[in-house]
Parts: sequence; structure tokens; C-alpha cells
Amino acid sequence: FKRAADDDPGQANYRFDEAVVYGLLQQQRQASIAYQDVLSKSPSDTNAWFGYAGVEYMAGNQRAALNAYLRGLSIDSLATGPLFTVGYILFEQGDLSGASTTFKRVIEIGGPDAPRAHVNLGLCYEAKGLLEDAAREYTMGDLRDPRTFYNLGLVRRKLGQIELAIKAFSDAVTRAEKVRPNETRYSIALADAYLSSGRPQAAIASYKKAVSIGGDDFEIMIRLARLTTKREKLSDAEEWVNRSLNTAQTGSQRALAYLVQGLLFEKRGLMEDALHSLNEALTADKTNADIYYNLGVLYARQLRYDDAVKVLRVAVRIDPDHAAAWTQLGNIFYTRGIKDQAVKAYTQAVRIDSSAIEAAFNLKMMTMPR
Repeated sequence: FKRAADDDPGQANYRFDEAVVYGLLQQQRQASIAYQDVLSKSPSDTNAWFGYAGVEYMAGNQRAALNAYLRGLSIDSLATGPLFTVGYILFEQGDLSGASTTFKRVIEIGGPDAPRAHVNLGLCYEAKGLLEDAAREYTMGDLRDPRTFYNLGLVRRKLGQIELAIKAFSDAVTRAEKVRPNETRYSIALADAYLSSGRPQAAIASYKKAVSIGGDDFEIMIRLARLTTKREKLSDAEEWVNRSLNTAQTGSQRALAYLVQGLLFEKRGLMEDALHSLNEALTADKTNADIYYNLGVLYARQLRYDDAVKVLRVAVRIDPDHAAAWTQLGNIFYTRGIKDQAVKAYTQAVRIDSSAIEAAFNLKMMTMPR
């Protein structure tokens, strides 16, 4: 195509074809030069304007891309594909009003780009906090695309409509099996929704599905390790803890895995092993308040109150809003007869978390008239 264009400079089609191939090869600079050459000869060629805009956008030159799209749209205002991309660029730039107007125009024109324009208009509404409007737009998106239902599920969760969110995420999972079989986010979102609705067994099944799709992903496996440990499915928990340890890549990830391993050993009554794992967690990450809290709980059970208080104070220093750590401190002070310190600790716990039942009950019992 380049040789043909050089041999016949007056024929713009050859240079246009050259630009298209450069674009397909992701050689944006050469494509941009070729498109500009076409436009110097045929300034009303909308395909050249849109092609030039596309390569500039892929090269990260949003301003040049936006200007080129607008030049092309000034010639052909019904080109919904480029119009949609203009809306997307405006959205990326934070111009929600301009993006909304553009997506509405795509919807008004109609055609194959209208369903995805509904979804992106929904994103605009969601960014503005107009969640009901966002949900309405998502329901008019492409019903074959799992991302439509994924976005709908996320906004349903924000609205507190957990059952509708589960339905949307389930639809996303079903559609992803056909068109995006290797994406795990749909199964993870469904699992998270099940978990927040009080259905841990369904959550475990969905997380396992995500692992079967995406392999040994640490974030999924540590959730499975936590859930199975909490539900005392100890054999399963051991498997997920070990897989989490094997795939942990950072100190904070190793710390989380050792923390859950410590909780697992505690469930089995292996207190020394639990302490060893928790200390391994501290070696990996000394900034995680939960590790200090759980160490404090174990020390208290062994009646090592001084050690317990020491690590629990570290926990609340790292995270002053750690209600469970304040409650545990209150329990220790109460046991040791240090009433004023117990009242302070329980008061902090209740102030942070009004649903801290143990702290609230103990505080009421300590402060009620005799």
C-alpha cells in the first residue's frame, strides 16, 4: 500500500489503506502520519478523520483524538461509533455532563451502539450518585454482555437491594460462561453478594468457581481460607491456607495467610502452633492490627495478661477504631479488677461500633447502680 501511494500520490485510498494497516500493527505514529497525508488531500473524508482519531487515542493523545473525532462528526453527525467514543473520552476526562449528553445522542440515533451507550450513561449517573437512574440504564444495556449485569449488580448493592444484586451477578456469570469464560470477577462479585446476604455456603461455591476459572489467585483463596476456617470446615481450610501461602507474593499477603493459619490451629486446639503462625504473620507484616488482636486473644486465654495487653495496645494504636481489640482490653482489665480502665476500653468499643454487644453489655453491668 505504501508503494502504491508513493507511486500515485493523488490516489488517497492507497495512503488510507496504508494507515489502516499501520493501525492494525499498532504502529500509531506511522498510521497518524499516513492519515494526516490523506486528510491533507481529502479534508472531508470522515473515515480518515475517525481513523486518525482512533490511532491518536490508542497512542494516549486524548486531546488530538477528541478534536479529530469532532471534525469527523461535523461532517457525519450520525456516526454512532465515533460519537460513542467521544462520550467515553469525555467520561474519562471527568466531564460527566458532556459524556451524558453524548451517550444520550447515541441512544437517540439508535443502532448497534445504543445498548452500550445505555451502560455508559449508567456509569455517568452512578458517578453523579444517581443510582436509580444508573440501574434503569443498565437494564437497557446489551443483554448478551455480562458486563451489563455486573454493573447492574454493583449498583443494586449500593442501593441495598441485595437479592436483586445476586440476580444480576448470577446473570453475569451465566453470560460470561459463553463470551468471557476466563474472567473471574463475575463469580467473585456473586460470592461477595452471597456473603453479605448471610449465605456463606453459596459464597464458598462461587469463590471455588472463580478459582476453577482463574487458577490460584491469592485474593480468592484467602477468602476461601477465612470462610472455611470460620465455618470450621477444617480440612478444606487447611488446603486453602496452604495454597494461599504458596501463592503469596508480598509480605502483607504472607501475613494474611499466616494469620488465617493461626486461626485454623486455634480451632483445632493447637495453641502453640497458633502462636507460632501469628508470630510468623508479624514477621511478614508488623502493620496489621488484626494480627496483634488475635495474638492478644490467645495470650488472654493462656492467662498471659501482660503480654495480651501489650499487643492489644499496639492493635489499637495501629487502628484506633478496632472495636474488637478495645473490647478484649476491657475484658482483661475487668478480669484483673481495673474497673476504670475497663470502662474506658468498653466505652471506646461502643463508641466505634454501636453493635459491639459484648462491650455494651459489660459496660452496662459495670456502670449500673448497685
